[in-house]
Amino acid sequence: MKIEKIVGKNQQMTKTSALELANQLIEQIEEGDKDPLTVLGTLQYISIAVDEALSRIRKIAVPELEKYGKENQKGIVKNGITFRVKETGVRYKYESTAIWNELNEAEKAINEKKKELEARLKLLKSKETILNEETGEMIELFPASKSSTTTVEISIPK
Repeated sequence: MKIEKIVGKNQQMTKTSALELANQLIEQIEEGDKDPLTVLGTLQYISIAVDEALSRIRKIAVPELEKYGKENQKGIVKNGITFRVKETGVRYKYESTAIWNELNEAEKAINEKKKELEARLKLLKSKETILNEETGEMIELFPASKSSTTTVEISIPK
């Protein structure tokens, strides 16, 4: 497949032009020229392909950029797009410090109590008052409010 079929040979590749492309697709649907479900399914299909390609091509592109030496730190520009090697996903290990381990365990315990309380609040139908056995204080519990967003689920077969 030639990439030029997706993006024109002389297409200006900016965030603005990408948004313009999206607006053109939406406009075609709003004007009744395209079926929204067909376009949505097609875009989901393309999204899967693009995500996979991006992931794999990024790995191939790192050694390619490294060929440019120090110049790649400033960024290499191709078709108006800047590329540079960047360290991401940096992780630190703290387990060798005792106080960190103590705080981590305390955090886990609090999170577990929070989950238990959330599960209880989800089941409440009306306000409830309970006694905090540790402090002797009366605590009011209120049913959890629920919100959601309606969307379209898209299932593409394997």
